[in-house]
Amino acid sequence: MIAYLRWSFSFFWRVFTMKWFYLFIFLSATLFAEDQVTNQPEFEKDDSHNFIALGPVTRDQILTLNVFKQRMSKYEPSSSAIQEIQTYPQPVEIKVVFGDWCKDSKQHVPAFMKVMDTAANPNIKISYINVDREKKEPASFVIPLKIQNVPTFIVLSGNQEKGRIVETPKTTVEQDLADILMGVSTESPY
Repeated sequence: MIAYLRWSFSFFWRVFTMKWFYLFIFLSATLFAEDQVTNQPEFEKDDSHNFIALGPVTRDQILTLNVFKQRMSKYEPSSSAIQEIQTYPQPVEIKVVFGDWCKDSKQHVPAFMKVMDTAANPNIKISYINVDREKKEPASFVIPLKIQNVPTFIVLSGNQEKGRIVETPKTTVEQDLADILMGVSTESPY
């Protein structure tokens, strides 16, 4: 009888302890996951329900999203690269294909906008195209430009592509752009 009581007590103690152990693990995981979400900057949390239309968009439409606006205001471009972009004498067009949902776009598109504002070169025409997560829509823009990753900055002189920055720059947006304009880097697999 004593052996049975010992076994019963031992069994119930293990079950009781395991329940508390599993409860502790569950609560720890829940709190850890919640902590990960709350560590986002406040301006990123505000945009979780906001989006802009797919297709061609304006700079002002992009800046309606707080994350783009805040990151643009905080970005400090390199003055030497800005000087090269500022004094570029020939007309060029830069097509910026991005996703308002994309982490890299949220980092590099605001930097690009700050660079263009700082350089203020009237010879550079800029157009922005927002795409879906699959980078398939709007097809009339995505397919001819051969977009595989976003953001993609395509530099065109006339109808000729001088180069592109795909997803992340090699150095900085402004330095890579200056290199493309000056002909130092024309890497473009397209």
